Amino acid sequence: MIIFCHFSSREANRADQPEIQSFLFDKHPEQTCQTFRRAGCFADPGGVFPMVIATGAGAGSRQAIGITTFSGMLQATLVGIVFTPALYAAFQRIAEEALKHISENDILFLDSSTTVYHLAKLLENTGFSSLTIVTNSIMIIQDFHKFPSHYVRIGLGGSYDMQLNSFLGQSTLRELEYLEISKAFVSAFGADEDKVTTNHEYHASLLMKVMEIARKKYLLIDKSKLDRNGLFKVSSVRAFDGILTD
Repeated sequence: MIIFCHFSSREANRADQPEIQSFLFDKHPEQTCQTFRRAGCFADPGGVFPMVIATGAGAGSRQAIGITTFSGMLQATLVGIVFTPALYAAFQRIAEEALKHISENDILFLDSSTTVYHLAKLLENTGFSSLTIVTNSIMIIQDFHKFPSHYVRIGLGGSYDMQLNSFLGQSTLRELEYLEISKAFVSAFGADEDKVTTNHEYHASLLMKVMEIARKKYLLIDKSKLDRNGLFKVSSVRAFDGILTD
């Protein structure tokens, strides 16, 4: 699927074939992307389907392998077509709502969650005259060059955590102590009526420090994380100035 989309995009941008560019992307951008996505997703399970209906010598063993492989690929395809876009849309809606709470001259803290990363991507195309972004997220730090050049961008150091793809630990906490944060946007493993929790001890320590120093705190959390609890408590729900969900 990725190869199909890359090829179509490259071909559409060729100067010597403007008619392709006009037809595919100017007139039918959404339909083109949907067509290539569906075609690519069903290519793999379609390729092994002949093993499911195999006949002749050795048909039994081929069918056993084919049915297992086909079933797994079909499930992955359905997840990719239905659930992944739905989850992406939920993250995007939360990020768009969070963006409304950001103003000129804000000093933002963005954590390493996927939901907050969507907010960071929206900030890349904003036009604030003054904005400061502080983060421990490796993914956001890697995209620092995409933000408007006059934005102040601060990446916190510390011990690299592979699970969260971020910097955590005592060094990170010490760096935070010297900073002023006007608004913090964070996520967590779960939240119920009383508390917000995470399953990572060092992540809990970081969020507690952020909650301590930030003037306003916003929790970005999709509905699948509501009414579930992690191992470590971060704070009470009432400590947040806003809870943004889908």
